[in-house]
Amino acid sequence: MECPDGSYGPNCKQMCPPNCAEICDKKTGACSKCKKGYFHSQGAEDCKNSCPPMFYGDGCKGSCQTKCGMECLDKGEGTCPDCPEGMWGLGCSSNCGENCIGPCSRSTGECDGCSRGFTKDSRHLACDKGRRQIY
Repeated sequence: MECPDGSYGPNCKQMCPPNCAEICDKKTGACSKCKKGYFHSQGAEDCKNSCPPMFYGDGCKGSCQTKCGMECLDKGEGTCPDCPEGMWGLGCSSNCGENCIGPCSRSTGECDGCSRGFTKDSRHLACDKGRRQIY
């Protein structure tokens, strides 16, 4: 008798490890692949370990440093944390323009709005390029 998906063992009463990405071996319960954010520890086939710091994704091969410039919020998808208001970019290391109102885009630095009397530059990013609107 073959065990239904998600179970294994002589009487199919054992459940596959919770972090298996695919069906486990019907006899041993070994995972051939882990869910994103988990990996096999040396000699183990159970996917109990989450990715180490600064790594995420399939087999923990994604680099949080490359993607976010800091630790990722989750080990599965590698979601980057929001930057504090007024900051943007890799590791939140760039300042939004001094005439931006509200937050700017984490990835592009584009201002949501400009202070009174200022307009966005030709690339529609910052409000601090010395362009004043005359009223």
